Amino acid sequence: NLERSYLTGMYDLAEAYEQAGQLEKAKRALEEILKVKPDAEGVKNRLKELQDAVFDGTNHVVEVDASKGWIATGVFVRKDEPVRFAADGSYRFIVNESTGPDGFAGDDVMRDMASNVPSGAVMALIVPPPRQGQRQPPPPSGPFTIGSARDLEPPADGMLLLRINVPPGNKCIGKIRVTMSGNIQPNP
Repeated sequence: NLERSYLTGMYDLAEAYEQAGQLEKAKRALEEILKVKPDAEGVKNRLKELQDAVFDGTNHVVEVDASKGWIATGVFVRKDEPVRFAADGSYRFIVNESTGPDGFAGDDVMRDMASNVPSGAVMALIVPPPRQGQRQPPPPSGPFTIGSARDLEPPADGMLLLRINVPPGNKCIGKIRVTMSGNIQPNP
């Protein structure tokens, strides 16, 4: 049967890629099998194992000081290559700022609160590397919510920054510990 031969060959190819340490190619081979046979539970389970394997063994921990602005993590991420975040700890959120019916400003992502991230949540921003021959650096992508845990496929290559989404004029006290794993590398 031609279909069975194709599926067996793709599974063998996936195993060979995995043994060679080429997990992305192994995952693509398994995804091809699922296009032909979407109900293959064994293949689904193996694909999930490979997807989770990228998070094993690569950890980087950063303490996010609630009283500070954006914090450089020392980590570079690549577009669409999964990164896992886990955050724990607590801090005191103290605001001594007058505001009106429109709340806090959100115009300057580097200084103000992010309107698309819950107030007080851990958030991230990706700053792309400067492009050769360009005077202006590319704009950052984000901010996006990390919260207590999140798996993320970054929308761009770049340096990862973290911050707690609090308004200017805050007097927050404490730190949140954020552990990153997966496709992370030290900033070049």
